Amino acid sequence: MIGKKKAVNIVAKINGLYPDPAVHFFFSGERYKILKAEFSDLEGETGAILNDDLTVACGSGSIKILEIQRQGKKAQKAKEFLLGSKMTKGSILSWMHKYHIKIEYDGSQFVGWQFQKNGISIQEVLQRTISKYLKEEITVIGAGRTDAGVHAAEQSAHFEIKNK
Repeated sequence: MIGKKKAVNIVAKINGLYPDPAVHFFFSGERYKILKAEFSDLEGETGAILNDDLTVACGSGSIKILEIQRQGKKAQKAKEFLLGSKMTKGSILSWMHKYHIKIEYDGSQFVGWQFQKNGISIQEVLQRTISKYLKEEITVIGAGRTDAGVHAAEQSAHFEIKNK
């Protein structure tokens, strides 16, 4: 999410979407959620932590993270978080891009939307196909489900891919 975007826009999204959905990034293979942030005019390499206050460079300007949550853990103020974190000045964060897709399918040959042990599902086929194309494992999340043999028109789903 941090990517090439303007810091002021990212801060507006973080604070405007609090607590969910949130802006996420990855560090050392773990996902983190930015819960609160403020704008900073520091500049640097996009995704780089610029100082000991957890200020991260964006495409234009930077954001100072005020509250953060590691996946599966409780939310923490940035100062508390940094006491036990390996994130330091100069560390580079990576981010995810979320893609929304609308799909239409004939469900005659499928066991429904969701993965099933007893046959092939729409979700399984989409995940396998998109992962193969992107050369990256992804998870497709549907906005709804269909039963075996049911067709769909304009069903919504999304997936995320890591920045490369």
